[in-house]
Amino acid sequence: MKKTKKIVYIALILIGMGLLPLIILRGWGSYQLWQTGRVKTPEGLNRWEETVRKATTFPAGENLLKRPLWSAYIRETISRTEDEGWKPRPPATNAFSVWSREQSSRKELYTRWRPDKEMPEPAPRFQGLIPLEKIREEAAKEIPDNSYQKEELIEKKRLLNEMLLRYDVADSSLTDEQKTAALLLDYINGVHKATREEVKKDLEECNYYAFTKETFVESGGSKETPLPEVLLPHLAVFKGLCQNLSESAHWYAILGEREQSLSELNSALDLASLKTGSPLLVDGLVRMALVAITLDAVQKVIQNEVLQEEDLRQIQGRISQLNMIAELQHALEGEQLLGEAMIDACHVLPEGRGSMEYAKNRIPWPLRFTARMIGFIQLNKASYRQTFWLWQDALEPKTQTVNYEAWKKGAEGPKGFLYLLSRNLSLDLEKSCYRFFRCQSQKDITILACALERYRLKEGAYPEKLEALIPDYLEAMPPGSGPPATLSYQLSEEGEGYELKANRLPDLQSEFSLEATWKRSRE
Repeated sequence: MKKTKKIVYIALILIGMGLLPLIILRGWGSYQLWQTGRVKTPEGLNRWEETVRKATTFPAGENLLKRPLWSAYIRETISRTEDEGWKPRPPATNAFSVWSREQSSRKELYTRWRPDKEMPEPAPRFQGLIPLEKIREEAAKEIPDNSYQKEELIEKKRLLNEMLLRYDVADSSLTDEQKTAALLLDYINGVHKATREEVKKDLEECNYYAFTKETFVESGGSKETPLPEVLLPHLAVFKGLCQNLSESAHWYAILGEREQSLSELNSALDLASLKTGSPLLVDGLVRMALVAITLDAVQKVIQNEVLQEEDLRQIQGRISQLNMIAELQHALEGEQLLGEAMIDACHVLPEGRGSMEYAKNRIPWPLRFTARMIGFIQLNKASYRQTFWLWQDALEPKTQTVNYEAWKKGAEGPKGFLYLLSRNLSLDLEKSCYRFFRCQSQKDITILACALERYRLKEGAYPEKLEALIPDYLEAMPPGSGPPATLSYQLSEEGEGYELKANRLPDLQSEFSLEATWKRSRE
């Protein structure tokens, strides 16, 4: 009997010794998470509560996604996906989807022609003007028998050839470039004009857009859908809409139609200037793409010399209001909440599809349960918060700058297996964040391009140095353009053009080059 007791005691001691590290880890993880919950802002407020408040508070004004055209689009998109999953289904019928699909289809007809078995190349950020000869060539080709929706393609091709006959005539006073611009404006924007005008009106009158889990459920989505899987249907169409507006501004500029070009450009700026009320990094990346597309359009319109000095001053002022550093900071606040939800999902994953369902199948429930019991989840959530707060503290929206040394401290993060979840999530995000810094550089050179063009219109030539723009054409150099950032301006030998280069983080590794360049030529 005594021998049995000894064995039991020894076994209990061994079990206790084995559990002791796990108990310590659980306590350490819980303590670290508790500590992050006590962090204060400089104003003395609870930082975690302030993060939640900022990420869930809508800006003042009207929500674009509550407008009838957009809410109908969102409801139909969600209901079709939720009801039928990814099974084949008939096309959407709401006005916005019909316009968007038709516009994309017509654009695809002249930009690429391929057998169905070939995969399309990724769409460029800004589609340049296709040569007229290329349109002639593609319009003359036969449609392959195995083409999807062949009858519809035949009808579109017929319309395209009709327009070629209308514009591509030998005695036309238009250049080939102008013929192409006129043809594309008629072909691409010649359908569903009322819907397009309603879209532009909505963009002008609304201040922000916000799409939350509650909106998702109200629009027909499932309450059981985990947060990382909630559809963001508005993001799927924003880029195409911005490309359409920006390209139209360029085409009107080629034709010398100032007012129409300015109208399209202002609508693109309306879209790029919308605030977001439910921030995520993916949302911020789309917004950054909208800004980049619009800035490209401004530069192309400037190249065609169609805008007057007052037009350029107004556009310059609107671009100055864009702040990619503030956008990134806001996106990080929302992404922090999403990332913590994903870390939590390693413990409890509701039924769902996509990446989260994959994670559920990959991590067996006993391991997820154990991860929480031993404090692994708590430890990673605490580490994730600290990383994001370091990043946010490195950003200075008022001066539109970034303290890169402080940023790197957040990017380094804790090492070791215990921080696997938080480290993997944050490493993937870090590379995406650099795009915001490059977009800020592109914004800098576009502001300067507007100011330089205003100077040329008034003075008859471009200045020798950028400092000549201050204060009549530019209040001050773009914020954050001083050291360590680089900014260069070089006139061409003839003085008829120039080259601008800007880089917010010139010392960054070459694979993350943030340099933005634009060459202005008046040939």
